[in-house]
Amino acid sequence: MIKHRDLTSFYLAAKKRPELLQRYEQLRSEREKLRKSGRQKELARVEKELSYCRQEIRALERLVLGGAKAVGTTLSKSVVDEAVFLSRWDTVIVDEVSMAYIPHVVFAASLAARRIVLIGDFRQLAPIAMATNPLVQKWLKRDIFEKAGIVEAVDSGKDHPCLASLTVQHRMHPRISGFPNIRFYGGRLDDAPDVANNVDSIVNDEPFPGEPLAMFDLSGLDIGSCIQPNKSGSRFNLFSAFASISLASMSGKNNVAIITPYVAQGRLLKALISDLFPFKGDSSTPKCRASTVHKFQGSQSDLVIFDTVDSSGRPGTLVSSINESSRLINVAVTRARGKFILVCKRSYLEDRVSRNMPIRWLIQYIKEKGKHYRLLNALNLELTGQSANDYLVWLENEIEISSKLKEEIKKAKIIMGEFRSDWLTSEIGQAILEDLIKPDKKLVIKSNSASPLRGTSIEKNVIIKNFIPYSALLLINNKVIWCCAQVRRK
Repeated sequence: MIKHRDLTSFYLAAKKRPELLQRYEQLRSEREKLRKSGRQKELARVEKELSYCRQEIRALERLVLGGAKAVGTTLSKSVVDEAVFLSRWDTVIVDEVSMAYIPHVVFAASLAARRIVLIGDFRQLAPIAMATNPLVQKWLKRDIFEKAGIVEAVDSGKDHPCLASLTVQHRMHPRISGFPNIRFYGGRLDDAPDVANNVDSIVNDEPFPGEPLAMFDLSGLDIGSCIQPNKSGSRFNLFSAFASISLASMSGKNNVAIITPYVAQGRLLKALISDLFPFKGDSSTPKCRASTVHKFQGSQSDLVIFDTVDSSGRPGTLVSSINESSRLINVAVTRARGKFILVCKRSYLEDRVSRNMPIRWLIQYIKEKGKHYRLLNALNLELTGQSANDYLVWLENEIEISSKLKEEIKKAKIIMGEFRSDWLTSEIGQAILEDLIKPDKKLVIKSNSASPLRGTSIEKNVIIKNFIPYSALLLINNKVIWCCAQVRRK
């Protein structure tokens, strides 16, 4: 849905014929009613008349564009819209061009009568293409900077006649900008004199007041990341999602971003935010957004929380490959204005990822220039307890956990759970099991071993699942989630 549709060329054109616009809106309203009623013949008639209205408005649209001094559109629309590609423009400006396919950029250049200006950052995200064909590699997975020889010139310390470089940044706190400046821009990027003062209120806000750069470390917790069982292989981690949302809800700012490398985690975060996140002011505008790094390129946020997700098994290429992760991590870090928090299981990444990879550079930089907080310590210090979020509660005392969980289970009618066998045999697991197996409950249990359940009424109904990411995960009455992680101290 376009927020200000009256500024689009279509509606500017339609306003030249008020009676036509009125009829167009009436037909759209009528179409929605007919779709719900299922009256197909009348719907076909309305669709046909709507098509005629659109054609008339499109004809007027070319007149509107022809008289405009500046027009904004997408590369994709410029290819399919006659009003754009049949016109000639004095100057064509392509923004975020590092993500544009080279053929798209060449087409855009063909529309320019005098000049084309390409704006972007070849240290940020490249075009996306899934195929591995050599021609795809040559034309769709490289950006125009590489094709023009600019990347090669910069990497070898030379100037390029077509390149005008940004040398002063006005967005990030200097402690944040220091990382991309050292690792991706060769020390060529200076901070504006007033940039630190401009973001001072963000730095002094929760979480971690006074710290522009921090790591929230999940080390010591026996948690795992899950891989989606489909061709995408995208990853998600419920525990790191909860940690990220807890940190976000502590902020008093209206512009908070949780960024992740993985589509599956982005979807999980969005779903959790819609249920858990405290809204501020207008309830239609949440202060927190979550998505993948790609969705945030070109934007900025006061506070950025970067959820790396990976915490078990083989790390994904999005955090462990130099080609995949360099641009991605650069974009994630440089979205932040005043505060950047890395949420990760540091012990896992340091064990599994080479120290020559960008995620390890970032961890080391934060250890040297920022603050390192462990979730276990944060619970002791009640840092997570400062949140205004009543829907997400952290518990660490086993007696309290057992008491509250048993209370939930006693009231429950439907329970779905995944349990590691070592947790089921523990003192707290055995106490919970007594209430779980009572006959008044509809129960589905998955475990990596049925042996702790031998002799119980559900022994034969246990679903064996090799990988259980947490000590225990329960969904109670399809409303309440309990996620338990054991502490593994070295």
